[in-house]
Amino acid sequence: MASCRQLPSGKYQARVTTPEGKRITLGTFRLKKECENASREYEAQFKGANHAENLALFKALEKAKVTTFGDLANRYIENRELTTKTKESYRDYLDKYLQAFNDRLIRQITREEIEDWWRGWGNRSPKHRKNIAQFLNAVLNYAVDLDYITRNPCKIPRLFAKLEPTREKQQPTQEQVRHIIALANIPNQRLAYIIAFHAGLRIGEIAELRKKDLVFNEEDDRWVLNCSRSVSWLKGGIVEVKPRKNRKAYRVPLSRDLNDEIRSLLKRLGTIDPEALIYPKDRKLNSHFSHSQLNRLWKKLRDQVGYTGQFHDARRFVNNWLYAIGGTQREAMDRLGQTTIQANQVYQLGLGRDGELADKLPSIK
Repeated sequence: MASCRQLPSGKYQARVTTPEGKRITLGTFRLKKECENASREYEAQFKGANHAENLALFKALEKAKVTTFGDLANRYIENRELTTKTKESYRDYLDKYLQAFNDRLIRQITREEIEDWWRGWGNRSPKHRKNIAQFLNAVLNYAVDLDYITRNPCKIPRLFAKLEPTREKQQPTQEQVRHIIALANIPNQRLAYIIAFHAGLRIGEIAELRKKDLVFNEEDDRWVLNCSRSVSWLKGGIVEVKPRKNRKAYRVPLSRDLNDEIRSLLKRLGTIDPEALIYPKDRKLNSHFSHSQLNRLWKKLRDQVGYTGQFHDARRFVNNWLYAIGGTQREAMDRLGQTTIQANQVYQLGLGRDGELADKLPSIK
């Protein structure tokens, strides 16, 4: 039997009585309507459940009385298969942005408080704010799954509305790419950039590329790139080697025009060690650059050719020029190691050929 009563503070408290006569508090609410809704939902749960399920619900209610958002969030993080970097980001959210909720009992968090927290951000870092809201929502969904609460107070549509892009999508021209590669006069850097603009690898995949990953296929007379790993840059200068983003290894055939240059550049690495990094930080060939160092090296080259985009735009360049030379979407996805059409659509961009394409349309005079 569930009930609702008003407290001296003016708030409303929902309670439920177990078959043994024990009263358990469901939570405290600002509005009477919210209290009554919670009471009805829990009562419906008990009426529809058997004795064993009722006992499980009562145990969940008891745990919810002492479980804070911070405790549950840490449990959520530990019980999920997440990368080290993602766990690090989630804990950073708890420490820096969700302090207002950390010590609150999970049942005491209201929709109004979440809306106040959201408004407090203003227009600062909308993408970052949305990522934190998604984490908050996931933890509260976890609380619903555990029967700690009956509904998720974070189910607020505007918190997850589609964001307008903060920067215009762009990609370098073929001429800019040629100049960037020509300016990369250090053998290791030149080889890394050739691969980036022919295979469309991410910066973490380029950083972890090793000599053993470039194999010459005698039958096809070309170099083939095996991509299966990437790196994440963690706090404290720690570099974590891990499987690439979707954990799917794939092979990328490179142009035969690059055969001699790749062979020459590999020879100039000065080692036969298959574990040697293609783009190492030092002469030991086993130390990774930091993310900021790679970005500085990229910025130095791109500025000289008048380009303002990111290193990741090399991936968009490969994707769209594959389409331009007649490649299919499936072929573009295979070359970039993608598994969904939606992932490929993120990289699609017009090539400024509207007039040329218009001239090729059939005449309808």
